[in-house]
Amino acid sequence: MSTRDKGEVVAVLLPNHAETKILVTRDGTEILHAVLGPPSQMHPQAAVRLLEGLALWFERAVHVVLCATDQCDGSYLSLADTFGVGTNRLHYDVEIVPLHNARRPALRMGHRGDFGDLRLVMRRALGAS
Repeated sequence: MSTRDKGEVVAVLLPNHAETKILVTRDGTEILHAVLGPPSQMHPQAAVRLLEGLALWFERAVHVVLCATDQCDGSYLSLADTFGVGTNRLHYDVEIVPLHNARRPALRMGHRGDFGDLRLVMRRALGAS
């Protein structure tokens, strides 16, 4: 996204086999961060409903940055198709950011409550420094 909207809501999701981390910002200010269960143990529509709820709460579409790894490509969350293309709906649009093991040593070092990895992905995906 090249232009930033006033009140823009951005959600970064990092799913893996053990958990799903989510960081949500509005106008660049963190408003929510959580560690949820793994995609394999969630209802197939859980992430979709969470994002729809955020969109309704803030009365605007949510820009979703979905981190796709070797362990999870986003299709488990019903946010991407089997070809790895993000789904765009009325309440959200999904941007897929592939994370390869060779490029993510810093993302693995954070502990469970550390969201620095998601902040880094958000800055890279949104073109901030």
